[in-house]
Amino acid sequence: MVLKDVARVLGYPPSWANTLAKMVPEDVKMTIKKALDMNPELKARYQTDPDVAKVIDVARRLEGNKRHASQHACGLVIAPGEISNYLPTSMEKDKVTGEKSLTSQVTMSEVEELSLIKMDLLGLKNLTAIHEVIDTVKRTRGIDTIYQNLPLDDRETYQMLAKGITGGVFQLEGTGMTNNVIMPMLADVDSLPDDRMHECFERLIAAVALYRPGPMDYIPNYIAGMRDINSIHYLTPELVDILKPTYGVIVYPLSRCIHDSWSYGVYLDAVFLCLDGGCLSHSNNSALGNGVSPHLGSDTSHSGRNADNFSALLADHDGEDLVHA
Repeated sequence: MVLKDVARVLGYPPSWANTLAKMVPEDVKMTIKKALDMNPELKARYQTDPDVAKVIDVARRLEGNKRHASQHACGLVIAPGEISNYLPTSMEKDKVTGEKSLTSQVTMSEVEELSLIKMDLLGLKNLTAIHEVIDTVKRTRGIDTIYQNLPLDDRETYQMLAKGITGGVFQLEGTGMTNNVIMPMLADVDSLPDDRMHECFERLIAAVALYRPGPMDYIPNYIAGMRDINSIHYLTPELVDILKPTYGVIVYPLSRCIHDSWSYGVYLDAVFLCLDGGCLSHSNNSALGNGVSPHLGSDTSHSGRNADNFSALLADHDGEDLVHA
């Protein structure tokens, strides 16, 4: 980026700057010095082309400096006293409102290195719009609506979402989320019995929880279990009641799975919690190494299981998820 900025300020054409910048290998920790050592073509141009040498020489002096000042949309730094006693600050103007506000002059990672707390406090325009609609309906039609009391089993609402009409719905309106998650998860909304309509809201919760790197690999498992609940396979009966609402996939009740497994005396030898995958999985013996055996509980009086029985269960299903559809 520094090469492009310097070239732009010195008046060189964007196409020329882009060609020069593309000679720099892509690496998060790349420097101009490293680029010159790694790319003979770039080094040759630096030695033979005065324009290239001029841009690179200036860029090397600027490299590593802050490029510009900007504000995080909702990030707040919390300190035990006056903030300026803990980090450098400045008054920065908001590009939208034009108002100036006190801003830290360090990045979020540097805030953490200073042992200060950084919190992201989100505000949604959607919530403001909802309240304005409620106020307008009450003023114009005399209907007092409490949105917390709106039914969560309204078929027409889910039919709308099932058609891909998700515009303006927070976290559901993205193309990938709509086409790959929401529409398949609500595909059976027309035929779903009234006494099961509440499942649709639970599916939306699962959609938001699963649609992120790692857990999204289990979306097909979730949908398969939703379409055919008889296909869901639980490798331990203690998880049935916990995972039945999410069709056999651990979406969010992970702590309860651990607690109940502990309570029932299930020895979790050779088990690890695949948090980034969103599913309780087990490893082979080599994954733990050197006989490390993390017992989460040792009482076997409830279920009669012991470590040998549970280890045999894992051996029979080596490499599989404990819960899958």
